[in-house]
Amino acid sequence: MDYIYNERNLDWLRAKAKDARRLSIAEEEFLDRELAIKLRERMELEASVRWWQLFGLEGHRLDSIEAEAQFIAHLDGIFKCPPASQFLTPTDSKRRVHHAYHFSRQRVYHGAEYLAPPTTRLLELMLYGYFPYWNTWIYLDRRSELSSDGYRKPKQWLALPPGEIPQDRLGITIEISVGWRSLIRSQSPAALFSSLKPFEKENLAKEFGAEGTHQHWLEQIAENLFAERGRLSRLSITYAGELEGDYLTLAELIAQGGRLPGKKVVMQDDDFLNCEPDNLVTRSSRGRTMACRSCRNPTTKELSTITKDSRGSSYRVCHSCLRRMSK
Repeated sequence: MDYIYNERNLDWLRAKAKDARRLSIAEEEFLDRELAIKLRERMELEASVRWWQLFGLEGHRLDSIEAEAQFIAHLDGIFKCPPASQFLTPTDSKRRVHHAYHFSRQRVYHGAEYLAPPTTRLLELMLYGYFPYWNTWIYLDRRSELSSDGYRKPKQWLALPPGEIPQDRLGITIEISVGWRSLIRSQSPAALFSSLKPFEKENLAKEFGAEGTHQHWLEQIAENLFAERGRLSRLSITYAGELEGDYLTLAELIAQGGRLPGKKVVMQDDDFLNCEPDNLVTRSSRGRTMACRSCRNPTTKELSTITKDSRGSSYRVCHSCLRRMSK
């Protein structure tokens, strides 16, 4: 009987999902509004957790304008050129309580509460989104992908082509997994449903709707889309620099006016966050990339050493990894 009921339920959902193509303006506005509320709640939690795990555990605070100024000064020590303070100035914005968590090395859950500015400002302080620089917009590379030769790409500033303006300052993209292989992607967080193509609306309703009255069906689309159901959510929010792809780097833009075939721009001091013009060197990109065997980051002959393992095989290790190994 359960099998027959489930089949009837699926048949009903497939038939009802076709209505998603021809909803009224008021019904689409209802879905956009409900989804925007839940998106904002998800962003608030994710931003709170990201900041706490990146900086709160290190003792940094944002509960006052003085603490915010100290935090920006800390970022300036990491981001040499352009410095973080070029985009960020301390603001006396209203603080609110954020909830976060982290896991200890023993995988023990620890909850946390802290005072900090609202979510959008919190993301800005973590340098999420686009920032104006010279005659372009720049953003941090936050990808985790490997390069073609299997090494991790260095984190550095990326740049939009001069004259191109981002759709929104955070570069938000919403990705929704539908079924086993389909993926719906939207860059319209305020109009997540109405901005979709007709077949995407139908697929979304078929996947996340629930049997019942028409209003219940609409409400459940928004509710079920954000339900985790004991596993990873099928909706993810990404920001500028997090999607995989091949992007123009700020170093390329400064050193050679853009990307040149067969050329790459590297930093003399090996600090990929230092885009001082005098620190940028253009080299050939032909051949194999020199990289550290331990951290897998690009390195140079001067900043690394070739060593051997117990079996006599040679490999290259950067000096920072060698210092860490010797401790």
